[in-house]
Amino acid sequence: MAMSRIDELRNDINALKRFLLLLWSKKAVYVKYSLVALVLGVVAAFSIPKIYSSTTILALEPRQTGYNAAVMSLAGMAGINLGFLSEDAYSAELYPTIISSKDFVLRLAKMPVTSSDGKVGGSSYAEYLINAPANVWWGHLQEWCAGLFSAAAEPVEADAVALEAVGRIRGNVRCQVNKMLGLVTITSYDAHPEVCKMVTDSVAAHLNAFIQDYRTSKTRADYEALSHICDSAKARYLDAQSRYQEYVAEHARDNSALYKAQRDFLEGEAQLAYAAYNQMAAQAQMAQVKLQEATPVYNVVQTAYVPQQPEQPAKFSIIVMFVLAAFALATVKISYTRLKEKLWSVRD
Repeated sequence: MAMSRIDELRNDINALKRFLLLLWSKKAVYVKYSLVALVLGVVAAFSIPKIYSSTTILALEPRQTGYNAAVMSLAGMAGINLGFLSEDAYSAELYPTIISSKDFVLRLAKMPVTSSDGKVGGSSYAEYLINAPANVWWGHLQEWCAGLFSAAAEPVEADAVALEAVGRIRGNVRCQVNKMLGLVTITSYDAHPEVCKMVTDSVAAHLNAFIQDYRTSKTRADYEALSHICDSAKARYLDAQSRYQEYVAEHARDNSALYKAQRDFLEGEAQLAYAAYNQMAAQAQMAQVKLQEATPVYNVVQTAYVPQQPEQPAKFSIIVMFVLAAFALATVKISYTRLKEKLWSVRD
């Protein structure tokens, strides 16, 4: 006769009760596993170094002109990203690659870092990363053992130190780009909170300088060339004006035709030089305006801050996770042992 639904439910409840009683009878196993997990959790909690993070968010303006600017403006209002219409070779999508490039990282490696607590004092970022004291117990033990058996270290050149720290700096800096909103998020990680903020600000400043240098290189070269030509034209005008004035002053009482011809010639030469200088000055001013227009402006949506709490999980949370894992492991072990005993009893 088939069992009713109520009988099946009653059997399931009885089986659950027997399983819970089995677990309760093995509480010594839970205690043993929990004590081991507690010890391991404490060791792990105090072995994980404190890592701080600081973040800044930038809104970098892309450069568009004419038709592209109008199309991208309308697309932005509709929530559509048309980055392919940007005239920039270095679009926002390439900013993470720029930040992780060797040349960019080497600039960061050579910047000085300091802190108000005196633990970091004026060394370069690369030297700080290489010589920074360990902030975990096993790191201190490793340094102590290394100090016992190592000889005095020879001085290392700054360039070699910077090259050695390239990999660490790349691991400490993150850059994410929101293509839709046009936001660039820069985050740096470090064991010291003030150094963390300092690196974030430096990365943002170096990135802004890099983009400005790229976008204004052609316009700036034109402006510098026109400024040089303008200065030369001004010098020629002043020279021509000076020669004209000196000639007129020396021949103030001379009314000869030769004097008048030479005077008119020098006056015309000064006027031509002035006209050339005036034209170059106007072009130089226009180039300066173009340079100002081409200079990108980045808006700081969120400024970098000195973090107060580390990124890593709290020590108590780590210990609780170890204890819970121990409970789960003990339950699996008890269940497996009971199942194996049943299988052997059935065979017998």
